[in-house]
Amino acid sequence: MITLYGHDTSDEYRHALRLRDLILQHWPHADTAPASACEIAIIAGAKCYGQRVVDIDLVLLINNADWRSYTTPAPSGTPGDSVYVHSLCLVIEIKQHQPEQVRFEGNRVAVTYRHEHQTHDVSAQSHKQKFALIDYIKGNGLAAPFVTNLIWLSNVPSDYLPTSTHNIISSTDTWTDWLLRVQHNQKPWRNRYSQPYGNQIRAGKQEITRQIGEVIALLTKRIEPSPLDRKRVERIVKGAMQSERTAYEQKLGQQLLVFRGRGGTGKTMRLLQIAYKLYHERGARVLILSYNHTLISDIRRTFSIMNISDPLNERSIVVTTVYSFMGSLLHSMGETTTTDDAAQFYQHYPHHVATLHTQLATDAITTTAIADLKRNHPALFDWDIVCIDEAQDWLTAERDILYHIYGHQRVIVADGIDQFVRSNQKTNWIETVPASERQIVTLHKALRLKAGLCAFVQAMAYEIHLDDWSIEPDSTLHGGRVLILEGPITDRSRDLFTALLTYHTRTGNRHVDMLMCVPPSLATTHAPSRVVARLHEWGYQSWDATHESTRGLPPLSADEVRLVQYDSCRGLEAWTVVHLFLDELYDYKYRQYHPPENRLDFFDEDEERRRHAARWLMIPLTRAIDTLVIHISDPQHTVARIVRAAASACGDAANVTWYRLPSPD
Repeated sequence: MITLYGHDTSDEYRHALRLRDLILQHWPHADTAPASACEIAIIAGAKCYGQRVVDIDLVLLINNADWRSYTTPAPSGTPGDSVYVHSLCLVIEIKQHQPEQVRFEGNRVAVTYRHEHQTHDVSAQSHKQKFALIDYIKGNGLAAPFVTNLIWLSNVPSDYLPTSTHNIISSTDTWTDWLLRVQHNQKPWRNRYSQPYGNQIRAGKQEITRQIGEVIALLTKRIEPSPLDRKRVERIVKGAMQSERTAYEQKLGQQLLVFRGRGGTGKTMRLLQIAYKLYHERGARVLILSYNHTLISDIRRTFSIMNISDPLNERSIVVTTVYSFMGSLLHSMGETTTTDDAAQFYQHYPHHVATLHTQLATDAITTTAIADLKRNHPALFDWDIVCIDEAQDWLTAERDILYHIYGHQRVIVADGIDQFVRSNQKTNWIETVPASERQIVTLHKALRLKAGLCAFVQAMAYEIHLDDWSIEPDSTLHGGRVLILEGPITDRSRDLFTALLTYHTRTGNRHVDMLMCVPPSLATTHAPSRVVARLHEWGYQSWDATHESTRGLPPLSADEVRLVQYDSCRGLEAWTVVHLFLDELYDYKYRQYHPPENRLDFFDEDEERRRHAARWLMIPLTRAIDTLVIHISDPQHTVARIVRAAASACGDAANVTWYRLPSPD
C-alpha cells in the first residue's frame, strides 16, 4: 500500500506523485498490497518544528514485510545480485533548477538563487535535513531509524551528474537508480541466517520500523492555533499597515531604528509587524535574533501558523538565537571548529566574538570576504534587515559585528530598558551611530496588560521602590484580574487550578494560552518537573520548556499548558499567567547579583541586590493579558508584604482576590 500525505496542490505533492509512479514501475503490486505486507508512505512538506531545518520537501518511509528486491547492475555490484529492501527512511530535497543553474564540485551540488548572483550548498542543506529529522523523532520520544538523505534534481538529466559516488537523483533516474543511490550511501549488510534475503537494506530493527505510523503522525502534524494565536497573527498583519508608523517605515534600511519601552508596551510586536511588512510588501529577507530560546520558539510558532519558514526563498523571515547565528558566523570565519562542543562554545563565546570583532574592525576580514560569505551561504547570512529583540543587555562586540556586516542602517532594535538577563550592563545601540542616521521610538502605553493589571503592576513597582519604572495604561483595555495564592501547592490545590482553567477557557481561550513560570528549583534536567508531574496527575497536558530538549520545540497542541522558567519568560505573553513561588524568584535573583568590579566608595551592595531582584520581578509581572496569578509560598516573605501593599494601594482600580491555600492533610 502506498499512501501520500500533504497538500495536493503543492510542488512537493506533485513530486510525491512522480515518485509513487517510479516505485510502481518497478514494484507494480506495491499499491495494492496490504499494509501488513508492504507499507509505503510519501510525506510531502514534512515539518520538523523546533529544528534548525523545519521544512523537508519529501520523506519516504517504507516497511516491507515481504522483502521487495532490486537487481544490482555492473559496475555497481555483481550483475544479477539481488538486494532486498526491508525498510527505508529517506529525506529528499527537491531542486527544480535547470542544468545551467546547477554546479557540481566532486560529489557535492550547489544551485544559484536571487538572480544568479548567489550560490546555495544543497549538499549541506540535505545533510542538515537528515539530522533535523533524526533529532525531531528522538525529541518526541521515538526511536530514530537510519536515515538516508537524497537530493532530487528534477529538471537535470542523469548525463549531467558526477561520475563519483553521490546522493543525487536526476530527472531520468528509475526507482532502481534511486535504490542504487541508497545502496551507495547505506551499504547493504548480509544476514547469513536469513537466506534468501542475504543482501539487505533496512532502516533499523523491526521495533523501529514498525513505528512508521507514529512517525507519519508526527511529520504530518501541524501547529493548532488558538483564538489568541489568530488574534496575534491578525495584529501582525493589520498592524503592519497602520499609518502612524509611516514616518519611520519610509526610512527602513536607511537608518537605525530603536523601539524603547518596558515590558508589555509592544516592542516585540512592532518588530514582527515590521518584519512581516518588509516580507510581504518589499519581498525582503528578514532575520530576527534573540538570546532567548523559548521566545524564539514562540515567534517561530507564530510564523509557522502564517506559513513563513523557508530561509531560501527570495523573501523570508527567519528567527534564530544570537548564539546560533554567531556560531555559524564564527565557524565560517574560522574562529571555531566542528569539534567544539556546546559547553566549550558557550564557555569561550565572549572571547570568540571579541576576536571576530577585532578582525572586522581592523579589516583583517575584508569587505570582499563578507560579500563572498553572503553569496556562498545566503540561507545563513544574506539578509536585507536584521531585527534584534530584547537587545538591552547584548555584548557590544555582538552589536558591532552586526553593524559591520550589515550596516547600522539595516538594523532594528527592541530595547527593554532595564530588563536585564544576560548581564547587568546596558548596551548602548546608538553610541556609534550619527544622530542623523538613527531614530528612537519610545513606547509608554501598555498594549498587553488590561487596565486593572496595569494598575496593579504599577503599584508593585512603587512598593518595591522602583521610582523610575512606569507604564501608561490603555484606557480601551478594560478589566483584568489578579489572584494571589499564599501557601503550599498540594493535591488539595487541584480544585482551585481546575476552576482557574475553567474560567480561562470559558472566555474563549485554549490551554496553550496559559503560561506558568517556575524558579530553577522546579526544573529538572531529565525527568519531568514536579509541576509537570502534578499537572499530569490532575489530567492536564503540558509543554515543558524547563527542559532544554523541549525548549526549542513549540507546542503543537492547543491543549497544552505552557511551562517555562522565569529566566526564559522575557518577551512571552499569555491570557493567563501563573507565577509559582514568586518569593523564591526574588531570593534567587538577590543571590545571583554580581556587583561591579570597580565599585565606588558609597556603593551599597545589599541595596543593589534588592534593586536587582526587584527589577526582575517586573519582568514576569508584565506577561499577562487578562489574568495574573501570583503564588507566594511564605506568607512572611518580603514579596508577600509588597504584594499586600500593592493590592491595598490599587483600591478599585484592580480586581484583586486573595486565596490562602490549604495545608496538606
